[in-house]
Amino acid sequence: MLDELRDTPEVLYGAVVALVIVVLLTPAVGGMARLIGAVDRPGDDGRRLHRRPVPRLGGLAIFLGIIVPSLAFLDLSGEMRGVLLGAAVACVVGAIDDFRGLAPAPKLAGQVVAAAIPTAFGVWIDHFTFPFLGAVDLPAWLGVPLTIVWIVAVMNMVNFLDGMDGLAAGVCAL
Repeated sequence: MLDELRDTPEVLYGAVVALVIVVLLTPAVGGMARLIGAVDRPGDDGRRLHRRPVPRLGGLAIFLGIIVPSLAFLDLSGEMRGVLLGAAVACVVGAIDDFRGLAPAPKLAGQVVAAAIPTAFGVWIDHFTFPFLGAVDLPAWLGVPLTIVWIVAVMNMVNFLDGMDGLAAGVCAL
């Protein structure tokens, strides 16, 4: 593994750039969220554990921590463009939800659109590998919708984790 890192140091550079961007921008995004009123107030719903208002929009700092090193260090082929464009759409949907609060149907529609973008660029689950059974290939008609459902499910799992300040970001970082 160390040999691979020596051969591709841009992986480490990208990780360091992402970390620096997220660490520097998170307080700035938090301050901006407070200024524009995009905060969770205690008692807004039963899931929140904080005692004072907590800024939303933290996804913007995380998105910028992903997009900047991606643009600097990755080959922006068709597939990578699709992944980054899908992430950008998901970020916009999340930011609108954080700022204005979206009803479930439009939020889900935005998530489905964001998840469908990478599949339009050729990124989808095309096989599974099972222990003792080996690989099972999936046709596109099954792999594409499965990928969309999977991406939307992961987006919502992270969203459900967001009941305590920093929990979702910490889990995503891990």
